[in-house]
Amino acid sequence: MNTVLLRTGGSFVFALLFSSVVLTSQSLAGSAPTCGVAQFPPAFDLSDNDPGNSSATYSYAPGADLGFGDSRPDAIVVSFQGSAYGVTGSYVLNAAPNDNLSTCEVCVLVYADMDAGNTPSQYYFQREGILTITEAPGPTAQIHLSIPDIVVEQVSINSSTFQSTPIPGGACYRQDTSTSTCTGAAFPSVYARQNDDPSNSSALYAQATGKDMGFGGPGPDAVVISFDGAAYSALGTYSLGSPPNDTLGTCETCVLVYGDIDNQGTPTRYFFQREGTLTVLDPPGPSNQVQVTLPDIVVEEVTIDSQSGVATPLPGGSCHRPNDNILADGFEGFF
Repeated sequence: MNTVLLRTGGSFVFALLFSSVVLTSQSLAGSAPTCGVAQFPPAFDLSDNDPGNSSATYSYAPGADLGFGDSRPDAIVVSFQGSAYGVTGSYVLNAAPNDNLSTCEVCVLVYADMDAGNTPSQYYFQREGILTITEAPGPTAQIHLSIPDIVVEQVSINSSTFQSTPIPGGACYRQDTSTSTCTGAAFPSVYARQNDDPSNSSALYAQATGKDMGFGGPGPDAVVISFDGAAYSALGTYSLGSPPNDTLGTCETCVLVYGDIDNQGTPTRYFFQREGTLTVLDPPGPSNQVQVTLPDIVVEEVTIDSQSGVATPLPGGSCHRPNDNILADGFEGFF
C-alpha cells in the first residue's frame, strides 16, 4: 500500500493512498526554459477525509502518463485544510498560505514518473494560478475543480518540515487545454421526440432519465439532440466538430447536455459537442423516437449567452466521452 502527503491539524501525516511513496529532500536534475503542458483532470476521487481535523484529500491516479517528466505514470493530489475544508469558492495558489507545501490550505502536488513500486522520481507543486471548487470538499466522494491557469514547478521537499523548494532549472508545467482528460458518461442511443416543426425544418429529441448519467457532479442529467435545416428528416453521419455544427448558434445537428439538474428542473452546467460524429438511424422529425450512435463524441463544459445562444467553452471545465453505459431506452421525457 502506498502513502500520500496529507496535512492535518497543523502537522503532516501520511494517508494510505499510493504504495511506497516517500517524500525526500533530494535535489532532482532537469531544466526547462519554458513550461510544458500536462493534463490536469477536472474531477478527483476522495482518498481521505478527516472532518475532525478539517482536512480532505482527493487524487487522480490513472496509472498513465499525464505529461509530467517522461512517459512513466503520474498522479495528482489535491488537498484542503483549515478554512478551505468544506467550502466552495476560488483560491489563489501562489499567495500565502498556499505558496508553500508546508503551509498551504489548498494544495496541488504532482507525483511524477512513478516506478513499478509507485515511487515518484519528481515532485511538482503549484507556482501560480487560481483553483475554483464548485462542490464542498470533504463530504463528496468526487470533487470537480477548475484550474485553467495553473502552473506547477519542480520542487524538492524537506522530509521533516515538508517545506517545498523550487529546483533551480527545474521543469514547470501548465494546463493543456487542448487535451484535457475527459471522463466517461452515458450517451443514450434512443431519444424521445419533444418538438417537431416541419415548417421550419426543425426537430428536438431528448433523453432525461432523472438520474446521473456521468456529466459533471452527481445530479440528474439530460441529453438533448436537435436537427435543423439539411439534417431535418435525413439519415446519415454528421461531423460534430465541423461547421456549421461546431457552434451552438449555427449547428444543424446539435448535442447539448443539461448537467446536474436541480430540484426546480434547472440545469447547473451545460456541455456542448466539441468533436466526434453522430449517425442518424431513424429519420428525425416524423418519428416519435430517434435512434443515433455517438461512438466518438466529446462534449465540453460551456457557458451559454442568454441573448445570442452562443456557447463558449468554460476554461478548465470538464469534458466527457462515451463510456460503456449506453442507455437504450427507459427515457422519461424532457424535464
